[in-house]
Amino acid sequence: MKILYIHGLYGNPKKEKIALLSERGHEIVAPFIDYEKEKEAVYPRLKQICQEADIEYIVGSSMGGYFGYWLGQDLKIPQLLFNPALPYRSVLIPIPEIKEDPAVHSWVVVGAKDATIDPELNKQFFEKKTNVRLICCEWLEHRIDMVTFEEMLRWADL
Repeated sequence: MKILYIHGLYGNPKKEKIALLSERGHEIVAPFIDYEKEKEAVYPRLKQICQEADIEYIVGSSMGGYFGYWLGQDLKIPQLLFNPALPYRSVLIPIPEIKEDPAVHSWVVVGAKDATIDPELNKQFFEKKTNVRLICCEWLEHRIDMVTFEEMLRWADL
């Protein structure tokens, strides 16, 4: 499966996470994004990558989860999102108006100990959506450790 991996705000594509996805038989596209410098271009660039690479699934973390969710809704691509920055973003980046599609599935991992993105606000955003599988990990902070990452890949059948 072709997967777009989108890193967080001040992060970069994590080699060990990309390797784990690759070991599971997936082809990974993982661009580096400078969210602050590329503000206006982030969404169009990611959308173009999805379309040109025939992306079938999106994995995103934090700001990458924000973009992953809206790209998935726009392009009808399922996603696995870790602590997505949907309720709060310290850097505001424009995206086009996108209508949510209840047929697009999202697997959302929320860390109960996340001090960056309020887990309660994330849960409130997702919990009433019928196309979302939401899991709250009591041990998880904002950064996603490799054990949790691998476990959540299995949870989402990746």
